[in-house]
Amino acid sequence: CGYGRVLSEISGMGYTNLSGVDISPQLVHEARKSCPNADVSIQDFSQLDTAKFNQKYELILLMGVIEYLLSDEHQEKFFKRVSELLSENGTVFLETFIFDWENLWKNYIQGFMRTCHLGRFKNKKGFECHHQSEMTLRSILQTQFDIISFTRKSLITWSGKKCNGLCALLGKV
Repeated sequence: CGYGRVLSEISGMGYTNLSGVDISPQLVHEARKSCPNADVSIQDFSQLDTAKFNQKYELILLMGVIEYLLSDEHQEKFFKRVSELLSENGTVFLETFIFDWENLWKNYIQGFMRTCHLGRFKNKKGFECHHQSEMTLRSILQTQFDIISFTRKSLITWSGKKCNGLCALLGKV
């Protein structure tokens, strides 16, 4: 949920019963201030505990999340947990960076030298990241969801660089 910007916007539109998750205590604190009516918790996405949520969700927003799940296996487990939280007619909106050799090849090579995994790197803020290829991401998503749309976009990173991104709408299988 980051600092709660999207939660606050959605709340301002009249939506209720909102939840947010972030690994950063600082960001969760900010999210609670900006959207006090949302249930916001500190959790590691790679260890998302679905038992802490006592409901199914009609809409799940995943924006800038899976980049921090550092292996295909972690992403697969995460999406399985997300699918368990989705209501029967619910939708997942996914916005993520994907593999971008043209713009980030130096980062990927440095990450590969360190981890032996192509697509892994440290960003300028020092966070370890993992960019999937479109094909691998689609393959992971298809195991848990019906892919409604899968659109390539140009997104802007924290450091202001353009990077290949992807927006997807996902439904329950």
